[in-house]
Amino acid sequence: METLPPVSLRVAVAGAGGLTGREILRALSRHPRCGEIIKLIRRTGAPSHDAKVREHLVDYDRPETLGIPADVVLCAIGTTLKAAGSIAAQRVVDLDYPVRLAQAMRAAGARSFGFVSSVGAARGASNPYLRMKGETEAKLTASRLPSLSIIRPSFLLGERGEVRVGEKVGIGVARLLGPLFLGPFRKYRGVPAATVARALIAAAFEARAGTRIIESPEIETLGGE
Repeated sequence: METLPPVSLRVAVAGAGGLTGREILRALSRHPRCGEIIKLIRRTGAPSHDAKVREHLVDYDRPETLGIPADVVLCAIGTTLKAAGSIAAQRVVDLDYPVRLAQAMRAAGARSFGFVSSVGAARGASNPYLRMKGETEAKLTASRLPSLSIIRPSFLLGERGEVRVGEKVGIGVARLLGPLFLGPFRKYRGVPAATVARALIAAAFEARAGTRIIESPEIETLGGE
């Protein structure tokens, strides 16, 4: 059942500087139901020229800075092992920060929380990254958010802010082999970050009660233009 008003939603976005986060901002700026975008930032930068966007400075190590009024929260926080320097440091960003944000925003009255996870996420996964994502999903679910939408994309396609030779090769391979992933393997196809962003927004705005897991082909259905 629809639990959010039809227009003028106040939407907070975490991780807006990443590939998916930037696409979330673009999609929200054009969305008729979004009245205000609260861009959660860790440091000040160039101001946005979008009249919908209001920046809010946060410190994920200080949960008291995270709870601000919003109807919907969209979380695309994440880092790489290389950038973090260790698995322990990566867990702080990819696991602790989203959970702290969810708990603080729930206490502040948010009714819908959307989270970008990964295909294959599971607490029992042998891969440390997928295990971490699975643990994050479990902790978010335990936070008892009124509505939790978890999207599990495969390899993200799109222009990143930094040049990574390995990822450029991976994107080329993903585009080439994508049509070969059929049936139960379809969820492993590369997916445009813009499609993921639109799908997450659609699910979070629908705000079904409880936890909703979104994988391909539902990502493609919800995120289609």
